[in-house]
Amino acid sequence: MNRQHYLDAIETVLAWDLPEEAIADAINHQVMQNISVEYEDIWDRYPSCTLIFNH
Repeated sequence: MNRQHYLDAIETVLAWDLPEEAIADAINHQVMQNISVEYEDIWDRYPSCTLIFNH
């Protein structure tokens, strides 16, 4: 996560019509969404990897 992620998220969120108390949470959620979209293709690079969870 870098500065540009936050700047992009702030720009996006401020364009929405949100109550002031919701802006901080919205920015955090937008940053996380931007990061996950940016790195979404990482699993395509490692198709032979599988995750195993023990219950």
